[in-house]
Amino acid sequence: MEQKLKEVAEVVTKLSHESQLIPKNLERFTLPIIKHNVTFHFTAAIKYNILEEQFLQFAYADFPKYFKKEDIQQRLGVTSEEMESMTSRLLKEQKIDVIQDEIHVKEKDGKSSVEKQVNLNRFSRSFELYYEPVTDFVVDNISRVAMNSSSKMHPAIVDDQYNFKNCAAISEDTILQSFKQATGEDLHHHFSKIMIESIESEAVETEHKIELMEFELIDAEAQKVIKTLYNPNQQKLIKL
Repeated sequence: MEQKLKEVAEVVTKLSHESQLIPKNLERFTLPIIKHNVTFHFTAAIKYNILEEQFLQFAYADFPKYFKKEDIQQRLGVTSEEMESMTSRLLKEQKIDVIQDEIHVKEKDGKSSVEKQVNLNRFSRSFELYYEPVTDFVVDNISRVAMNSSSKMHPAIVDDQYNFKNCAAISEDTILQSFKQATGEDLHHHFSKIMIESIESEAVETEHKIELMEFELIDAEAQKVIKTLYNPNQQKLIKL
């Protein structure tokens, strides 16, 4: 325990830059990780790459004729993997349908590629976000977080200071970054002029918990005691 206090003291000195702050009375606690099932809706213009542009041009040229995947693949001179990637993306963006290996263009679109870039459409994305609100901690890999712990739950839960439906990472300003962190997909690669319209979120408590430390900071100069939490996952001090 003294070694842990020494480690905390080093962190306090590093983070607070206040040498007169001395930690004592260290205790271990846990807080539950909350899973947020998030769906957000946005308007944006699709960015097409060169191959996707050619893909659509071939399909629109003979609209409403249907094409086999192999036909367009041969025209483009791409691999089957590249063809599947393009087909999946255009299907996801509702530009085409694929029925029994045939490509069906959704609608005739004679606009130039420049005009398509500024044509706004509505899209939706969903993802799971794991979050601990007391320490404002977004979990980037839930599999690394313990499911069982011998430490007791922090009294913030009992004192109703813990609102598991509150997630600062779910907002219009942060949602795209949170989506990228959770899925690895950067929507700016696929869209321009992104405007968030609405966000829906459902919070569910998981069996995963983070372990943290609570201690008292003795401010010798001001002669006061500050109760503090320390989350070692993010090296962050939280005053209670």
